[in-house]
Amino acid sequence: MENNFLMWGERGVVTTFLLDLTSFQTISKFLDEIEFADGNRIKFEPQKMRCEPDFGRDGFGTPDAIIILENINKEKIVIIIEAKLSKYIVASKNPSNRGKDKFNSKINGQLELNYCLTRAMSEFTFKKTVLEEPSWILKTNYNIERKGYLRIIKDIDVIENIVKPFALPDIDSYYHIILTDDNSNPLITNTNLPELYDENNNNMWDTFKSNFGWINYLKLKQLAEHYFKDGKFLGTLKLNSRLSDYPLNSFVTSRIQDFSKKS
Repeated sequence: MENNFLMWGERGVVTTFLLDLTSFQTISKFLDEIEFADGNRIKFEPQKMRCEPDFGRDGFGTPDAIIILENINKEKIVIIIEAKLSKYIVASKNPSNRGKDKFNSKINGQLELNYCLTRAMSEFTFKKTVLEEPSWILKTNYNIERKGYLRIIKDIDVIENIVKPFALPDIDSYYHIILTDDNSNPLITNTNLPELYDENNNNMWDTFKSNFGWINYLKLKQLAEHYFKDGKFLGTLKLNSRLSDYPLNSFVTSRIQDFSKKS
């Protein structure tokens, strides 16, 4: 048996890719490949990077990773990543399903939660002991799911060790990146897009779409093969992705059935 390190699921793919990315100092190459909903690319040359997987588990959903980058001028941006091992249209649901049918587990629902997270983060001050959504959230269509209760993080360790280091005051400093199996940017097709409400319940998608970007597994695979083919990511991708030699859905289903029989 050879030494190896493989991980299951979207979070495993994202985690091993970011692990290789930081190990081989190719962060800027990754940023160059991200295409935003307005068709543009990010202009940022990072010198430092810190990554936390599974941020916001208590209160704001579970982003697959949150990254803070700093450049030579001490300027910072935050990137929040959501991944799905399918195409966007399969992983999303029409916003009319808000508040039911596990809408928040769909990729557009997750992007909305992340948007609300960044709204809370941008208003966070170091005097606060909790991270809470702005009160106006309950006056928007988001309240269909909230039912009168704001999302909140109270864990003091999370506040001190994650919220404070990642909180930036400018909402435009936060970038939301999706990783899907699409061949072209699904955020440009206008199908099941996230609805980004402001305090007046206006959908601000056209205003904020320049902060919402996309990349696919093929681009990550090409980056890995060029810059860190001996890293952890490619093996994990082969285990999980549609780019492997077997259909993902049938493979994963059969493995789950095998594990169920053994347990």
